[in-house]
Amino acid sequence: METPSLQISAPNQETFRRLELALSLNLRRQIWFAICDDLSLRNQLANGLHIHLNQEALAGLGHGYPQLVTLDLDLTDPHFTSQVSQWLLKYPPNRYQANIPGFQLIGVERLTRQPALVQRLFLSYLQNIDRHL
Repeated sequence: METPSLQISAPNQETFRRLELALSLNLRRQIWFAICDDLSLRNQLANGLHIHLNQEALAGLGHGYPQLVTLDLDLTDPHFTSQVSQWLLKYPPNRYQANIPGFQLIGVERLTRQPALVQRLFLSYLQNIDRHL
């Protein structure tokens, strides 16, 4: 993906390309963590990744089903696998989809301003993700 408007260091650009490649392989049951300490840059990169991986769906070539879905963490209920399930119920795959999409979760940094209980809930869901998937 070309990102001419972004000033990204070479190591970060390489990391981004590796993440993009890994997500484009449609590997099942993989969890990737990408951390960016610049919120504006993170949003631009997440948006770029979303658009790039969904080019076929956006162009109508992938039967309109995305390869990557962006979800904003719900701080009232940080059970992100529940958010994924809700999305899949709302947009069930049809007979043309071989794979369910990947999901990128943004907004996790807002947990630092939440009560400890909410933070612990999120971490417990993360620890038990294998049971929820």
